[in-house]
Amino acid sequence: MAAVAKTLGMVDQPLLSWFKVHQQGKPIGADSSPVSAEQIGRSRLHAELARVTTGRDILGVAPAYAATAAK
Repeated sequence: MAAVAKTLGMVDQPLLSWFKVHQQGKPIGADSSPVSAEQIGRSRLHAELARVTTGRDILGVAPAYAATAAK
């Protein structure tokens, strides 16, 4: 579960809690209302955006790091 949370760019405790609730067959949001497919999709897109943004930021500083390491 920790590896999945890391891939999604989040801590593992909320993911574990959501998984347990989902197994019980009644997923709920923070306000105790049912979670829609749209909300789930938006959450996944947000996590993917965070992952891609982090990768982009790393690639942005990699050339400068490589230039200083080569000296």
